[in-house]
Amino acid sequence: EFRRVLFRSAVRYKRGMWFIFAFMACSPPASTPTQASAVPSSTGASLRVATWNVEWLDGREGRGIRPRTSSDFAELAAVVSGVEADVWSFQEVLDETAVRRLVGPDWTVYVESRRADQRVAMAVRPGLSATFDEVEDISVGRSGLRRGVVATVDGVDIMGIHLKAGCAWDPLDQGSDCETVGRQFQEVEEWLDGRSGTAVVIGDWNRQLTGRDDGWSGLNDGTPVPLVAPLLDAPDDCPGSRHRHPIDHVVVRGIPESGVQARQVREIEEHTSELQSLRPSRMP
Repeated sequence: EFRRVLFRSAVRYKRGMWFIFAFMACSPPASTPTQASAVPSSTGASLRVATWNVEWLDGREGRGIRPRTSSDFAELAAVVSGVEADVWSFQEVLDETAVRRLVGPDWTVYVESRRADQRVAMAVRPGLSATFDEVEDISVGRSGLRRGVVATVDGVDIMGIHLKAGCAWDPLDQGSDCETVGRQFQEVEEWLDGRSGTAVVIGDWNRQLTGRDDGWSGLNDGTPVPLVAPLLDAPDDCPGSRHRHPIDHVVVRGIPESGVQARQVREIEEHTSELQSLRPSRMP
């Protein structure tokens, strides 16, 4: 039996003010954490972005390492539909067929070109135009690691990632797995530092981000602008989790840390969520 964790947060921009709302819902059974966030686009409208590691998703019924039935696919698609995201980052998908099991035929879909059973994909809802790119540097030269996949939508660069497993908490200089994750964090930082406007990195970081984490402190060094992770230091208190903190995160470039407060709400066995109002903060 496995579990579903739904994370949602919204970052809205209106009249020079940031309004940030965050909430989380957990319910069995399903997969690893899903997180959604809305960020302001270049036109002033908000974009809701979301992520889900769907665990070895093969779009063929009864096939693959984790076979799914038709009812399984229907349940997964219902979750995706219920989040009402504009842009999705998916991890551990086999191909475009698998992604379309989740979003349907009308979405624009881009799947990482690396040949593998676990790949990163981005999907953009109908009515939004998008361009796509891959950031091979995120794989740090290792063919078995995933690349970053970037969807640029309405002036916002959104990179979906799935970093290496095996170093969820240990210092990044402790052992080969952690050293590799440390190099991936450096590549993520370089990508964010190279953006000129709003940018988002969203996905399965395989890392518990907290204020004490050397990965986060290196990533969020304040140069050229501070970063925000709405679930930083949040407890991962969903049933069955082996982590103290979530490993799936959305990190947004350009929002002052002092203007972000977020806390989680847990709802068991229901897909309902309670909205939490957070403090607004003016942009610098």
